[in-house]
Amino acid sequence: MTGLRRTAKAEETTSRGRAACRVGSPTYLTLLAGLSDPLSLNELTNNLTGVTSVKEAKDLVNWTDMINKKTNHAHHNRATTPRIKPHLLRQADRGYGVLTEVKYTASGSIFIYGKNCVKAALRAGKRQFYTLYMMVDKNRGMTAEDTIIHRMAAGRGVSIMRVEDYKRGMLDKMSGGRPHNGYVLETSPLPQKPILGLGEVEESADRLGFYVKLDHQSKEQERINGKDNFIPRMDGISPKPFILLLHNVVDPGNLGALVRTAHFLGVDAIAMTKTHSATMDSVALKASAGSAEEMTLFSVSSAVDFIEQSKPFGWRSYAAVAPLSKATLSRGVEPPLTAGEVERTDPLIRDPCILVLGNESQGLGHAIKDAVHHHVTIPGWRPYRTVDSLNVSVAGALMCQSFLKASHASEGMIEAAANRWKKVHVKPNRRPIRPEPPLQPQTGDFGWLF
Repeated sequence: MTGLRRTAKAEETTSRGRAACRVGSPTYLTLLAGLSDPLSLNELTNNLTGVTSVKEAKDLVNWTDMINKKTNHAHHNRATTPRIKPHLLRQADRGYGVLTEVKYTASGSIFIYGKNCVKAALRAGKRQFYTLYMMVDKNRGMTAEDTIIHRMAAGRGVSIMRVEDYKRGMLDKMSGGRPHNGYVLETSPLPQKPILGLGEVEESADRLGFYVKLDHQSKEQERINGKDNFIPRMDGISPKPFILLLHNVVDPGNLGALVRTAHFLGVDAIAMTKTHSATMDSVALKASAGSAEEMTLFSVSSAVDFIEQSKPFGWRSYAAVAPLSKATLSRGVEPPLTAGEVERTDPLIRDPCILVLGNESQGLGHAIKDAVHHHVTIPGWRPYRTVDSLNVSVAGALMCQSFLKASHASEGMIEAAANRWKKVHVKPNRRPIRPEPPLQPQTGDFGWLF
């Protein structure tokens, strides 16, 4: 009887131990909590109440070995899982916190980044500024460049937030992973007036510029772009206004490069089609190196309508096209003007001009080619086997140079350059030196002097 009672008690105890290991039981949860460390037979015996038989304990040990193998595999792959960097945890323990979220101040605000872009935006003052994020080294403090930008932002009434080095990842997110140089500025979009066409050119002594026909604007657009239909221009750049029209340029890098080139060479304004085109986003602004802040920008709904509505006011339009093949020329097709011919004829002496640049892959459509007055191209020196044209940003730079170089080398400007070179330069203990211009003014080849 005693043996039977012991056997029954052992079976009852074993059943209680099995029940303790069921899913959801306290003992099961204890096992889950200990998965990070290997479980020994003694620990199992202490945790599992009712395990008295050796066989039951061995079964549990075998089950534990299986868990340990999976745990070791997890430890082996731990390096592949994302971890919080230790220095971030130390900063958080000291009470600094981690910048994890940035909210837009206004619904239409954008982030511009990079030292040159931020400085140019603050200098131009065309936008509405909200918050400037500056990354400052806590040990070194603010540099001279930081102080300059800080003063410019404070002068514009911008809210300034200093960002510690350990929060650089958030600035990287705000800039889309592109170089930001430690500066991110939240602003309104760049002013870009929607227009239907170009109007009359004003060349009076006290008013130099041209008029535009404005398209419909919302109240928000009027607040950003303004409602003035007169566009002033600088004196001495070219005799007549020169406008660049970009049709369906989709790469923001090309767009920014064209804006930078146009600003450097002296283009008066840039018009861009609204649909199927890149916008002046942060990537384009970064590619422009801040020059977009000082350029006059327009947006047009239709390039063809824009050209047609500008014709009555004397605007001459030129379409940039690829060089024609020999087979096409053999059929009697009129060849386009070359960049050299444009430079020799100097069309900006007589008329205000529009240069139209097309899409990177497809160029300009037939409707635009039929609407313009002339076609212009850049001839190549090699047979057209693989490459038959240039990148749109490179072609735009060469063509803008052809239009503006002749105007820069007009008779009055050549005389002024020659007079500057003929000034007497006196150096200490030396005889006066009278340098002469490198070329005769009649040749007009003084582009490198400007």
